[in-house]
Amino acid sequence: MDPRTSAQHVIHCDTCETVKVQMHCDTCLVILCKACVGEHISTDVSKDHKVVKYELRNSTPLYPECASHGKERCEMFCRNCDISVCGSCLSSDRHMSHKLSKVVEVLDEKKDKINKYKSELNENVNPKYLEMESNIQNKISELEKEYEKLLTSITKQGEVLQGKINKLVNQLKNQVNEMKRSQLQTLKKILDEINKKIINIRDEINVLDIAKDSNDFSKIFSLQVSIEQHKNFPKIPILSAPNFTPKVIQEDELCSHFGNFSSIPLKSKQFGNIPETPKEISLKSHKKSPPHSVKQGSVKVSLPYKKLRNEPEIFDKRIYHYGRLRNIACLGDEKIWACDECCTMTLYSINQGLIKSIRTRTINRSPTDIAVTRGGELV
Repeated sequence: MDPRTSAQHVIHCDTCETVKVQMHCDTCLVILCKACVGEHISTDVSKDHKVVKYELRNSTPLYPECASHGKERCEMFCRNCDISVCGSCLSSDRHMSHKLSKVVEVLDEKKDKINKYKSELNENVNPKYLEMESNIQNKISELEKEYEKLLTSITKQGEVLQGKINKLVNQLKNQVNEMKRSQLQTLKKILDEINKKIINIRDEINVLDIAKDSNDFSKIFSLQVSIEQHKNFPKIPILSAPNFTPKVIQEDELCSHFGNFSSIPLKSKQFGNIPETPKEISLKSHKKSPPHSVKQGSVKVSLPYKKLRNEPEIFDKRIYHYGRLRNIACLGDEKIWACDECCTMTLYSINQGLIKSIRTRTINRSPTDIAVTRGGELV
């Protein structure tokens, strides 16, 4: 707080707590007013109270008490034993031939080291951390923007695929409507012909009724009747709507068509003598495992092994239906590709069982080995 620009809190005496402080006891580290000095000294007469003006506080060296001789003050320091000693300690034979120094000198040396340490913190270490803090804050902002772009890109890709799906759905609907229109038009055309036949037959029946009730020989004799012309029935086609068989699209296949993420580079930057951030990161670890090395660019990074199961888990004893099994490759946590000596590669699911089977193009050559890429593609 700057006294020229800010208001100062008034410091009061520790004894009476009302009068403004004027004195300071360097022995007890107590602030006093002039009226309370005598009371403070009389409270503990065993101490050599060094009372000075408040402005000169901490100017009197506060010698430490001796650990071996009660409340005696130590004005010397034994460098061999690395302890402060009093007059009684020096009169004994314990510190003979030891290198002794005044406590004040040792105090000055310690203060010099503190000042150097403080300077090192202020001039080198703290600025490095401040720079690191600024860089990390900037990186956080950059990552937020990058991930926002990533989410936007994924959303756009979803909209593109959704647009293509909608387009495909509309095309299929148009095909269905065209097939429906064509079949209905065919049936309606036949229906029109049948309706005309029915009208003609009714008209002819009326003529026959009139002729039957008439006694006019010439009309009856001139009437030509032929039932065969009406027995030429039209052929009615057997029409039905086609069946639609949805193709089962696996999630991994959809992901491979949607897009993939690029690998994240594992790199770190070291600032001066600041310890580098550890590269081995275990999110969930019960026992330490020997790490294995992975090379990312020019940086070699150690990664921990995953803990294996103590006992294998059998999910299907009938994993293969053809020839002798050659190799398997895991596709995620639930699916397994397997190949045999009969030129067949089969995809199994832990929950669904057999999903599909693929034959190699060359009948005489069976796959000796298979693998699955990060994108879920069989190699």
